[in-house]
Amino acid sequence: LFAGTSSSGGTFSIIGQAERPEGATYVALYGERHSAELIVVHVDIIETKAAETGQVSVNADYLKKEIEEKGSVVIYGITFDFDSSVIKPASKPTIAEIAQYLKTNPDISLYVVGHTDMKGSLDYNLHLSKARAKAVVDALVNEYDIADNRLLSDGVAFLAPKATNDTEDGRALNRRTELVKRPLP
Repeated sequence: LFAGTSSSGGTFSIIGQAERPEGATYVALYGERHSAELIVVHVDIIETKAAETGQVSVNADYLKKEIEEKGSVVIYGITFDFDSSVIKPASKPTIAEIAQYLKTNPDISLYVVGHTDMKGSLDYNLHLSKARAKAVVDALVNEYDIADNRLLSDGVAFLAPKATNDTEDGRALNRRTELVKRPLP
């Protein structure tokens, strides 16, 4: 039980929470006596669960549109464990779409730029962001046969944030890969 109230006028509310393995459940009851015979009760039940992953995806058409209009595109679908430059398996569909974009647009060459949040020193994050960008290039070259002269990797650590580094949500937005159009070699 979180809270409960009642009044001499016949209104009441009870709010509670139950924890379950799949998430919390909140229950809120609100009531009001309208007459001796009529009491109206409203019940809200809210069940929470972890957000599903993979609901927002990048596809080759989106990449083409963003790169044509803006010259670059921010990618959040390539992820790494903390302190690692090994690409997580869940990133494979995003990398496959980048490869598809490159295969259907052979006149495009890209910089692959790694970005980090501000956890750790600048030197550490520069090294990590460069290693992560290189891992993306290596995956495109080795797994999808994209010519290596079309891709250059680099990293800028936390020097170009998209959001504050003071919150976890902000740090998550700052951890990203960016594809930037460049002239063909």
